[in-house]
Amino acid sequence: MSSIWLQLGNIMLFVVLYCLAALLSQLILKGRILSDLGKNSIFMIFSIIWIVTIFYLYRNSGQGSYTSVFSYLLLCVCLSSLIFISFSMDNEMRIVAGLDGQHITDRDYQAAKTLLSQWSMFFSRFIMLLILGALSLLIEYNPSKMSTIRILDRYGLVLLPAILLVPGSLAALKQPLNKAYEQKLKKYSFLKVKGVTNTCLEDRLRLVLVEKYSKRIGILILKSLLKPLFKHRVIGRENVDAGSLPAVFVCNHSEIYGPVASVLNMPYYFKPWILNEMVDINKISGHIQQGTFDRQKWIPRPIRSRMGRFAGPVVAWMMQSMEPIPVYRDNGRQVLKAIHLSVEALEADDNILIFPENPLVTDGYLREGVGEFFSGFVNIAREYYKKTSRAITFYAIFANKNERTLSFSKGITYDPSKPFPQEKKKITRFLHETMTKMSKGNHTVN
Repeated sequence: MSSIWLQLGNIMLFVVLYCLAALLSQLILKGRILSDLGKNSIFMIFSIIWIVTIFYLYRNSGQGSYTSVFSYLLLCVCLSSLIFISFSMDNEMRIVAGLDGQHITDRDYQAAKTLLSQWSMFFSRFIMLLILGALSLLIEYNPSKMSTIRILDRYGLVLLPAILLVPGSLAALKQPLNKAYEQKLKKYSFLKVKGVTNTCLEDRLRLVLVEKYSKRIGILILKSLLKPLFKHRVIGRENVDAGSLPAVFVCNHSEIYGPVASVLNMPYYFKPWILNEMVDINKISGHIQQGTFDRQKWIPRPIRSRMGRFAGPVVAWMMQSMEPIPVYRDNGRQVLKAIHLSVEALEADDNILIFPENPLVTDGYLREGVGEFFSGFVNIAREYYKKTSRAITFYAIFANKNERTLSFSKGITYDPSKPFPQEKKKITRFLHETMTKMSKGNHTVN
């Protein structure tokens, strides 16, 4: 009789833990840090926490410590969060389903969703039956005389959920629906309701979320490893009018430091302009050897002379993973293509990140300060206005290596009523002067 009351007590404890966990999960999910990550990333984080906690319980099953109670509470928080995130992604999945080029009604979507749920339930129950059958044999021929309840608890209720969650975590890792694309889907849905067609945005969403349906996890891993080494304090974020994005951001180079620091710390989604030599696997080794490694005189020459050959393929792979817009310096037709691709990216709600310093004037990119600018990038504004009748805004960014800051200036908006040569000169001069002031520690420039 006492064992029945013990089991009822355990059930009540579990119910209380789950109610507490549901409350905690809602508070956690409303936090700014997690809300900035996007639902898919949050799902992946809680899945990893779940798996780690399950592994701990597997290693310490049967000990009944306070740590185990905390672990069960953590599992309940993860479970509640995963359920909430799964249900909250329903609207995004509905929009993605409509991007396939076929007209899908709500009834069709619900029918497909129900069918998929039924197949998932059937598959999971089938797997459960197989594993429980194997556990029954383990109990029958158990040489260690481990109790049936403990075997079921340790393997069936603890280890099994973790094993089944691993494929889901890997799928979430490959899923390209990040925070930026959640926002793009909302904008696409809003425009569709208003009867407005944005072909570039629709094509972009279809390409990434339907046709590719994967993201390169290598760049995510590398960014996660490098970001602690290049952690920067963002200054002047309030200068950027988030409601008027997309925009063009212009950043300093400082050899390789500016691109690395800005890519790792930019608080906005973007597509970067990158030299063709940096994304071409056949050209990059020689390019970074001459432009970067040969200038590092402190590295012994036998090592320095081979660094480009080994680093080139890795750097090219990283650059390609960022879906860059390749830029050619000495090919007018290809430069026009870069402008055209930039306009399409802006129409698809992507920001553009450009590093306009001219290394030919200073025999390579400056280590400190700001070099002379190319001005051709301003042509984006004219072509974007021709196609959309909207004036784009430019913002200067400065990555300060000494202060570990990434500063944003106030923007300058293209004025289509003025002669273009005049606007081109004005915008280029404003961005260069503003960036120069920021390089001298003035973070409050207009």
